[in-house]
Amino acid sequence: LVQTEATYVESLRIVIDDYINPLKKDEFSQNPILLAPEIDLLFLRIEELHGLATFIHSQLMEKMNAHAESLRVAWVGDLLYSVAPLFKIYEKYIANFAATSSKLESLCLNRPGFMAFLEDVRLKSASQLPLSAYLIKPIQRLMQYKLLLEKMLQHTASDSNDALSLSCALTVISDWATRCNDAELSGKRLEALKNIERSLHGVKVVSRERSVLYQGTLSLSRPCSAQVQQCTAFVFSDAVLIAAAVDGLLIPSHLLLLGPVQHNPCIETPPGTESGTLNSVEDRTDDAVGSFGFELKYDESKPSLVLFASDNDDNLRWTSVLRSLLQSAQKDFTESQPNEPGGGDQHNGSLGLASTAVGGAVLGYAAPAAAVTLVQGAGFS
Repeated sequence: LVQTEATYVESLRIVIDDYINPLKKDEFSQNPILLAPEIDLLFLRIEELHGLATFIHSQLMEKMNAHAESLRVAWVGDLLYSVAPLFKIYEKYIANFAATSSKLESLCLNRPGFMAFLEDVRLKSASQLPLSAYLIKPIQRLMQYKLLLEKMLQHTASDSNDALSLSCALTVISDWATRCNDAELSGKRLEALKNIERSLHGVKVVSRERSVLYQGTLSLSRPCSAQVQQCTAFVFSDAVLIAAAVDGLLIPSHLLLLGPVQHNPCIETPPGTESGTLNSVEDRTDDAVGSFGFELKYDESKPSLVLFASDNDDNLRWTSVLRSLLQSAQKDFTESQPNEPGGGDQHNGSLGLASTAVGGAVLGYAAPAAAVTLVQGAGFS
């Protein structure tokens, strides 16, 4: 533990001395490599993590020097248990890691000056590790604490005070590991939504309650029309969004609701976007277009959408995701209805789901957790 903590401290020191400090110093030059907000995003909480790791290492060294002849594993448990509340720093770092990674990739692709800076630092470094290898170390370190405690417990008498101390520390570290894992997943979901939002024109989809379940390219066909158009479809946890390229921009054409009313930040689309409540997903074939189709029926007053996948497996993935969501939405809606006749909100559509539109389409719904579980269980998340 002492050796690995020292190595970890040194890795964080390299990030601070070789990357953060030079970039901050360069902020005030005429053509800075990075702006202050970009530096903050890339290295969020690194200095705090370095301070925490340095403290843990110094405490371990102090115990070793003072009690070299009678070292006890209980000291490790007591130390990690005492500093566990400070592991909130790890949770914040890990929650931001998806955004950090995305920003680093973007800067490497679009900023030649930054790429040259990274290469210069790497060549001067003794280890010659890329920046990304250093930035992932805090995520790895948290799990290393947990694994170390588990290994120490295996070699400690279960009825000893040492085992009690290690068990207490393992409990709180495991809790932080779980919370950090949840934060990482949440961060990835948000970053995926941000990437979609950036790719679409006039759309706002980012919400902590929303996730992307499936996305891809389909062929869109309208009934009573011979025209077939390539489109990009996104299945969110609360809606289906279909968009097509127009003059180089990806413009939404349809936004279909997929769940019961809940307090969820809305999806906003430009004026002209058709919106409604998805009522059913049915198999569809068309000799002129293909055999791997499915039909989305949403409003009785509007023609349904017919979409064609590239092959049978792709068609199965799309229809499985959509039908799982609809099944769960219908079940949740039925269970949420009041017993007395005439109660509850005003609804429309075969699922009885409310919808609103402001300007373009603005829907504020969240899919039930059961729907997401169904989709994830099918292997499509």
